[in-house]
This record gives sequence, C-alpha cells and structure tokens, in this order.
Amino acid sequence: MELHGKSRLAPQGSAQVAEFAKLTFPDDEHRLQWWSPVVAKGHTTAMFEELESEWANQSRSLKFVINEEYTLCINKLVEHARQNKSATAEDAYRVLQVLTRLKGERPKL
Repeated sequence: MELHGKSRLAPQGSAQVAEFAKLTFPDDEHRLQWWSPVVAKGHTTAMFEELESEWANQSRSLKFVINEEYTLCINKLVEHARQNKSATAEDAYRVLQVLTRLKGERPKL
C-alpha cells in the first residue's frame, strides 16, 4: 500500500526514526518497535500486521508490541526490576525498582 513513495500504513515518524538510526548507527542492525498497551483489534491490528510484512519484504524490521504482548513484556520488565538492585540512570526502570520494593500495603496498579 504505497502512497507517493511512502506506506500510508506507516506510523507517523517511522521513516524519520529509521533514517536517524541508519545515520547514527550505520554498522548496527536496526529493529524498530512501536509499543502501545491498548490497540483496537480488527482493522488497526490487520494494518499493523500488513506493515510488518511490508517492512520485512524490504529487509527492515518493524514490530508492534501491543495489547497482551505489551502486558507480557511489561511484566517481564517488572520482574527484572524486582530482581535487579543496581542503581540505574533510566528513570522509568528506576521507578519500577522502587515500586517493587515498597514496604507495607502496596498501591493497586
């Protein structure tokens, strides 16, 4: 599904992100991922699958981490944060580390 040389299915900015990665890290393999906790199943997810195939046919990697897969990945990250006590400069990961070590009654997330 091409429109003026660009996929009309592509998430906004994906071409720019791919180009940035190529220019900044020319010797690395680039795997783009778009993460979203909730995506309506049906037309949108079908478009995502088509776009992943389109990119694969061009020897490029694009993955949509959505819905149940998103939740599984976040749960793995939380478990990793629970087991890793090393301080980190990654703010979001550090918040997970703190939340997994709370004493007393824990907030329901």
